[in-house]
Amino acid sequence: MTDKLKGRPGRAAILKNAGWLFFDKIIRLGLNFWLTTYIARYLGVENFGIWNYATAFVALFGFFSTLGLYQLLLRDFVKQTDKKFEILRNAFALRLFGGMLTFLLSYLAVYLLKPDSTFTRELILITGLGYIVQSLDVIDYFFQSQLKSHWVALSRALSFVVFSTLKIYFIYQGQPLVFFVWAQTGELFLAGLFLLYHFHKNFKGKIYFQLQLPVARQILRQSTPIILAEIAIIFYMRIDQVMIGEMLGNSSLGIYSAAVKLSEIWYLFPGIICSSVFPSIINAHSVDPMLYKKKLQHLYDILAWLSLSIALFVSLFSKILVEFIYGPEFSQASNILVIHVWSGLFVFWGTASSQQLVIENLMKISFYRTLFGLIGNVILNLILIPIMGPAGSAVATLLSYALSAWISNLFFVSSSPIFWMNLYSINPWRLIKLLQKKK
Repeated sequence: MTDKLKGRPGRAAILKNAGWLFFDKIIRLGLNFWLTTYIARYLGVENFGIWNYATAFVALFGFFSTLGLYQLLLRDFVKQTDKKFEILRNAFALRLFGGMLTFLLSYLAVYLLKPDSTFTRELILITGLGYIVQSLDVIDYFFQSQLKSHWVALSRALSFVVFSTLKIYFIYQGQPLVFFVWAQTGELFLAGLFLLYHFHKNFKGKIYFQLQLPVARQILRQSTPIILAEIAIIFYMRIDQVMIGEMLGNSSLGIYSAAVKLSEIWYLFPGIICSSVFPSIINAHSVDPMLYKKKLQHLYDILAWLSLSIALFVSLFSKILVEFIYGPEFSQASNILVIHVWSGLFVFWGTASSQQLVIENLMKISFYRTLFGLIGNVILNLILIPIMGPAGSAVATLLSYALSAWISNLFFVSSSPIFWMNLYSINPWRLIKLLQKKK
């Protein structure tokens, strides 16, 4: 057993990788959140709502760009080291095609739905270009699998600094919304160039368009259940914003989006934690089933109590937080935030369990879980938005996340252990045990 475990990533390497991922998220997402709130104050509720409508609309077609490859590639880069560059280049080709398809379909859809809204079409056109650029994210996945996330962090942080400075300049110059949307896409482009540079420098490899049909078919065949799950995920994470924009208008969407951004900023934590520990968990699954289950349960414990602590804190200080961050114009967002932030528990669990399903080759269940959440979310939004306004959408999100990430695990024999592991993780005695272990 000792020999089998020698190949496992060491704790020091995992912690170092997690540190760099944390740095990346804090700089690129954490600080970007504060910059976004500054921009929101400048733009006002109406323009902020229009921007979020365009972002959410393009995101509905984003599954063509991602193709469910993140979790699959992270696994295959670890398990198929001899074919990692071949897999990387084929994945890049697939994502490039997918990004172009996202761009074309989102623009065609808005042209048909809003033929008279030239400004909205322009924003969606610019936003859609970013999905083509993001085909280079396959390099990000590669670096993560090698526990070399510091190159990703440095690339994205530098790009963030450059374009954040530009956005602040736009505010002082009094520039319109379209300048900020262009800057958002420009940041993705520059980060992609930096990733290319670090990949070539450190691995002496080249990433280019290589589409080998047998390899591409194998990748797509394995990722199809994840793609279907991502379709449902994207729709039920963004359809609420599109529905509010259509049913209540851009001002209501601006208020709702402000609350959602403050709620979702905390979602960076499960991504950091899971990205760092899952290479180790993948190896444990191969060599020691008991160790694998133990590591998973420990992960669920940490995610559960971290998310609950965040939700309690934000709920207690929601009004103060909203008015301090966004200003009095967005004060109504506090009522939405108090509800929406509790969705974090199920998002944290779902982030880990979705990767568990990939490891155990249960990707089809990912699709069904998310489909249940999507159906529930749309139905609940249709019922609750007319009754409760934007707060109704927050309730719909909370209930649909619970259905998708947690309750639906009971519908399948193979995934039912996830339900009980999640439930077990919120046992107060588990928290005491966790704290004692840390001491």
